[in-house]
Amino acid sequence: MDITSVNTTLTSADPEDFRSGDVWLAGGTVLHSYGHDFTTAEPQRLLDITRAGWAPLTWHEGDSAGTAWPGLEIAATCTVAQFHDGAQTLRADRGGPRAELPGLELMVPAAQAFVASWKVWNTSTVGGNVATALPAGPMISWLSAMEAQAVILGPGGSRSEVLVSDLVTGVGQTGLEPGELIRAFFVPAHALERPTLMARESLTRYGRSAAFLLASPLPERSALRLTITASTQHPVILEVPADQAAQAVRSRIPEELWHDDVHGDPDWRAEVTERLAAELAAELSSELGADQAAAATGAAGAGSAAPLPEPTVHPEAARPAAGAAPTAVVDGTERAVDPQPGQCLRTWLRDQGAHAVKRGCDAGDCGACTVQIAQQGQAPKAVHSCIIPADRAAGSQITTLEGLAPEASEHVRASREAGESPSLSDLRKKLHPTQRDFLESHGFQCGYCTAGYIMTASADDEGRGGERERKFKGNLCRCTGYCSITEALDGAENPRVTEEDSPGTSPMPPAGPGVVTGTVDYTFDTYEPSSDQPGSAQTSAAELHVVVHRSPTAHARIRSIDTSTALASPGVVAVLTHEDVPAEIRYSSAQHELVGDDPADTRLLDDTVRHVGQRVAVVVAESRRQAARAARLIEVDYEPLPAVFDPAEALTEGAPVLHPEDGSPRTDALGSEYFPIQDPQRNLVASAEASSGDAEVALSSSAHSYTGRFQTHRTSHVALETHGARGWIDEEGRYTLRSSTQVPFLARRALCRIFGLSPEQLRVYAPRVGGGFGSKQEVLAEDIVLLVLKALAERGIRRPVSWELTRTEALTATTTRHPYTIDVSLGADAEGKLTAQQLEILSDTGAYGNHGPGVMFHSAHESMQIYSAPAKRVSARVVYTNNPPSGAFRGYGLSQTLFAVDCAMDELAHQLGRDPMEFKTANIVQYGEAFFGSEGDDVEVDIRGLQQCVEIMGRELRTEPLSPSELAQCEARLAEERHGFSASRRGDWALGVGSSVTMIDTAPPNGHHSHAQIRPLGDDAYELKVGTAEFGNGTSTVHRQVVAEVLGTTAEKIRLRQADTELVSHDTGAFASTGITVGVKAAHAAAQDLRKQLAALPEDVSPADCVGNGSWAGTPRTAAFNVHGFRVAVDRRSGTLVILQSVQAADAGTVLNHAQARGQVEGGAAQATGAALFEEVEIDADGRITTDILRNYHIPQMADVVKTEVHFAQTRDHLGPLGAKSMSESPFNPVAPALGNAIRDAIGIRLSRTPFRKDRIAAALRAEGA
Repeated sequence: MDITSVNTTLTSADPEDFRSGDVWLAGGTVLHSYGHDFTTAEPQRLLDITRAGWAPLTWHEGDSAGTAWPGLEIAATCTVAQFHDGAQTLRADRGGPRAELPGLELMVPAAQAFVASWKVWNTSTVGGNVATALPAGPMISWLSAMEAQAVILGPGGSRSEVLVSDLVTGVGQTGLEPGELIRAFFVPAHALERPTLMARESLTRYGRSAAFLLASPLPERSALRLTITASTQHPVILEVPADQAAQAVRSRIPEELWHDDVHGDPDWRAEVTERLAAELAAELSSELGADQAAAATGAAGAGSAAPLPEPTVHPEAARPAAGAAPTAVVDGTERAVDPQPGQCLRTWLRDQGAHAVKRGCDAGDCGACTVQIAQQGQAPKAVHSCIIPADRAAGSQITTLEGLAPEASEHVRASREAGESPSLSDLRKKLHPTQRDFLESHGFQCGYCTAGYIMTASADDEGRGGERERKFKGNLCRCTGYCSITEALDGAENPRVTEEDSPGTSPMPPAGPGVVTGTVDYTFDTYEPSSDQPGSAQTSAAELHVVVHRSPTAHARIRSIDTSTALASPGVVAVLTHEDVPAEIRYSSAQHELVGDDPADTRLLDDTVRHVGQRVAVVVAESRRQAARAARLIEVDYEPLPAVFDPAEALTEGAPVLHPEDGSPRTDALGSEYFPIQDPQRNLVASAEASSGDAEVALSSSAHSYTGRFQTHRTSHVALETHGARGWIDEEGRYTLRSSTQVPFLARRALCRIFGLSPEQLRVYAPRVGGGFGSKQEVLAEDIVLLVLKALAERGIRRPVSWELTRTEALTATTTRHPYTIDVSLGADAEGKLTAQQLEILSDTGAYGNHGPGVMFHSAHESMQIYSAPAKRVSARVVYTNNPPSGAFRGYGLSQTLFAVDCAMDELAHQLGRDPMEFKTANIVQYGEAFFGSEGDDVEVDIRGLQQCVEIMGRELRTEPLSPSELAQCEARLAEERHGFSASRRGDWALGVGSSVTMIDTAPPNGHHSHAQIRPLGDDAYELKVGTAEFGNGTSTVHRQVVAEVLGTTAEKIRLRQADTELVSHDTGAFASTGITVGVKAAHAAAQDLRKQLAALPEDVSPADCVGNGSWAGTPRTAAFNVHGFRVAVDRRSGTLVILQSVQAADAGTVLNHAQARGQVEGGAAQATGAALFEEVEIDADGRITTDILRNYHIPQMADVVKTEVHFAQTRDHLGPLGAKSMSESPFNPVAPALGNAIRDAIGIRLSRTPFRKDRIAAALRAEGA
C-alpha cells in the first residue's frame, strides 16, 4: 500500500541524517504492508539504505592464529532470496570437507518459514525482518540460534555489537535507539558447524509460525542449546540437559511470555513448544553418541575471541541514485518514473494505465498485483508490486499480464471495440502457454486473481518456490477452491472448456479471453465508452478521491468535529460530516426486493457511533494521498457511551441501548415502510416463533434425546475486489455510478429513496465484479459517492468521484457472517424415529440490523425442514451489539443452523448406536410430505434428488482403515516442518469419516424479479440484455447457452449486455443463487418470446423490429440439496488434521454448464473449509477487529484445501430453466457439520464451536486426557 504520510525519500545509510519522524527503508515490504512501521505511526521521511552497496553475504575464513574472526557476514540489506540461495552459494565457494555445515543447511527452511511467498523474498531483507521484531520472524529464529551478533551504527559514528537474541525485546520491540541502524549480522563459524535441528508448527500448512525451535548439542557442557521463538514474545535461549528440555520449557519460561494472537492460543503454543523441545532433544540424544560428541567438541567450542571485522562493502554493487529523469519500460512502453513519496509500485503502475495489476490486499498477501520486473542485466523476477517502493522501478523493465502476450491482448481489445467475440483459434496462437492453459481449464471464476496466477506461473522462481502448494502460497483465490487453477498449472491436460456450447456443455466464458489477457475491466479499471455501454462517457474533468475518517471507539456521541485543518490541507476540495446530511433520513444498507425486510437504522453520517470503524467524516481531494493525509487531521470530540459486545448481555435489563426510540420516524426521503425494530430498548431487532405439535412434551417422553449448544463465528467474505464506486454526472445531467455491486437495480432504488431522486435521475451499473459472496448485496460505498457528487454539484463542482475501500476497511468496517448461538434438542423413539426437534437461536447482528431479520427467519425455518418429526419448535432472536455489523453471507444463515442440526443428529445417532448417515437418511422428510412452516408457501420440493445424493455419498466416500499411502501422507505433513533429521513416524493417527445433509430454497421467499430482453442483429446473432451482475457466478455463460439453444444459434453469437439499470426494467440482483433459477429463466422466456415473434413474422416486416421480452418473479420455488462427506486423520498428539478425501453430491437439477457448476461446488466447499477450520474475525475487548490484514485473517491457500470430488444427482426440476436448479450458495452449508462429524468420529470428541482450529482440537484432546 502507499505510505501516505511520507513527505520525501532520502538515499542514505548514515545515522547522522536521521531525525524525528524518519524510518529506515530497506526492502520496504513491512512498511508498505502496514503503511508504517511498528515504532513510527506516521513516518515523514524514508531513509533508503538499499543503495549503500553492502555485500549481501561474505564468508570470513579466519586464521590458525585466532586473530581473524571466522564465520558468515550477512548485510542488513541482504534479501531473503539471497539468504535462501546462500547455502548453495557458500558451499560452492568454500568446497572441501568443511563445505557441509549444518547451520547453512537450515538457511533454506528458515527462508521457507516466512509467511510470505518467494516473490516477497526478492525484496524483503534479513535486517528488516529482525528490526520488525515479530515473534514469528524466521530470520530472528535462525540468527538467534546461530549466536549471531548484530552490528549497529548510531549517530555520532557510534558502533555497537549485540546478540540478535538480546536485540529483540518484545513484539515489535527492539533495543534500537532512535536513529540507530542495523548494519550487518555476524554468524560465528562454530555455531554453523554444530549439528543443529529445526522444527516449527503453525495453525495452517505453511502458515505463520506459532512455535519455532532450533536445537544444538553442547557436548562440552553436556547440554542442549534450545532457541525458542514464535511461541514467545521474544527469543528465549535455554541451555539444559537433553533429558530435561521439555520440563525446562514449562519451568523456565514465565507464563506471561507466551505469545497470544490469531495464530495460536498461548496454552497451545506452550504445549507445542514443550513437545517440539522433547522431540528435538530425543533426536539429538540418539543421533549424537559419545564418540561423535567428543569429535564435535573442538568444532563446537566457544568460538574465536577475535574481534568482528568491518562490514564488507562492494562499491560496484551500490545502486546509483536515480537521475534527473528516470524511466521504466512498462509492457514495452517507456514511462517517466516520478511517483509520489511513499507510493508503491502497484499504484504507480495503475496510474500509468496498467490495470491488469490488481489491488487486492495492499500487503503482499494475495498476489493479485504480481508483475515481473527486470533490472538491467538481470533476469525478470516476479514480485508483489503493492509492497515495493515505486521509485525502484527506475531503470527496469516491467511486464504485466497485458504485456505477457501483447498480440493476444491487442486481439481481444480490438474484438471488443468491434463488438465481436475474439477468434478463439487466432487467440490460442497468440497467447502465452500459461494463459492458454488457464483459458482451456476455466482456471478462474470472477477472474480478479488470474493476473497474479499467470504472472507467477510464467516466472522463473530460480529454485526458490518449492513444491507447487508452497510456490503459490502468495496467491489467493476466493472463488475456485484452486481446483481448476491446479489443472491449468498442470498444463490443461483435461480441459474443462468444450468446443460445444449447448446446455450441458462448458463453452468458453465470454469474459475468458479478457480475463487471461488482463484486458477485462473491473470497477476501477479504465473504461473506454463504446456501444457496449452507451452513455457511459465521463466528463473530461479530473477525478476526485474520497477517504473516510472512521471511529476509533465502539460507542460514543459526537460532541463536535473540527475539520478546519483538514480543509486547509493541500488538494482538499470538501469535508463532509453528519452536519452535512439530513438528520431525519434513515435507511438500511441491506438490499432486498422488499424494502420492508430490513430496519431503517442507518444514517449517511451519524452523530452517534456504534462500532469501531463507523464512518464519521468524508474527505474529498484531488488525490487519494491528499485525502488520506487530510483525514488524519480531523479532530473529533467524543462523549464515550457504555458498550455491549455480547448478544445475550445486550438483551438484559440495564444494558446499553444502541438505537433508542426517539419518536422520530425511521424512514427515508420517500417515507418508505421498513422493518420495525421489535424492541429498541432491549436491543431486540426481531424474533421468530414457530411450532407444530408440542416439542417439550415430545422431548420429555422420548426414549432417547440429545441437547447441545453450538456456536458459530464471524467470517469475512474476502472478495478480492473490495467495495467501491465511481460516480459522475453525465452529459444529460444524470448521476451515474459504476459500482462493484451484486444489485445495481436495488442499489439505484435505495439511493433514490435516500436522496429523494426519481429513477430517471440516477443510473447504476456494474462492470465485471471481483467476487461477492453476499458482501455486495449492500449499499456501502455508493451512498457516500452519491452524497459527495450531490454536495459538490450544489457548490457548482461537477467532477467525477471515486472511492475504493482498502483491504483493512473491507475486513474491519464492512460486514461479516452473523455469529450464532444455537441450542438444539432432539428426541427419538426406541426404533430411532425422530419424535421432536427444537431450536433456540441467538444471532448477533452487530451495530446495525442490515440483513438481521432476513438471515434469522431464513435460517430458523429452512433448517427445520429437512427431517421429519411430529413435534417441532423453533425460537429465534436477532440482537444489536456494538460489534461491527453482520450481513448477507453465502448460505444466508443456514450454514450456522444446519451445522447445529446435523451435528446434533450425528450425536443422537451415536447414542442410538446407529450409523449417522443411515440414521439421517431414515428420518429425512419423505416425498410429498409437507415442510415445516410451509403452509401457504410456494416451495415445491422433490426429495428424490436428495435421496440420490445420499446414495452417491455412500458409494464414493471411503470408510476403510488408513492405507499405507494415506499414513505416509499424514506423516509427511508432520515431517515437512522438521529439518536436519530424518522423519520417523511421530503421529498417533485416528481415522474419521463424517457426512452431512443440507438443503436450501432456490429463491428468497418474498419474490425475486428479473426482466430480460433480446433482439436480432442479423447473421444469426442476437443482443441479449439482462440485469444480472457477473462476479464469478458464471451466469453470463449460461445466459448465452440457454438463449442460443432456444434460437438455434451458437453461444458466441449472443452478444450479452448486463447489470445496468438502463438495459432492462428490473432485476432484483445476483444473490440467493437466483442467477440461473430467476435470471436465466427470464432470459429463456425472452428467447422463447422472440422465437414466437420471428416464426409469425410477415415477409414484409424486418426481423430487426422484433424484441423479445421475458420476466420471472422467482415463484413458485423449489429446493436444492447437498450432501458432503470427509475422510480425515487426526493426530492425537498434536491436533493436526489431514483431510484425506472431500466429496460433495449435489442436486442441481439439469446441469447447464458442467465446468461452472462444478466450479461453484468446489469453490463453495473450499471457502466453507476455511471457515470451518481457521478463518475467524477476532474482536478485542474494546470492539476493535484485530484480523485487519490477510496475513492475520487467513483464508484458504492452495496448500490448505484438497480437491473436492463433485457428483451431481440426475434430476430435472420442472420450475428451473431447462430443468436447472440453483447451485452457488448451497455447497457451502454442509461442509462444517461434515468436518465436525468426521473429527468426532476420529477422536470421539464433539467440537461444538467453530472454527475447528488445530489449537482447539489439541485443547479438546488435552481436556479429555487423550
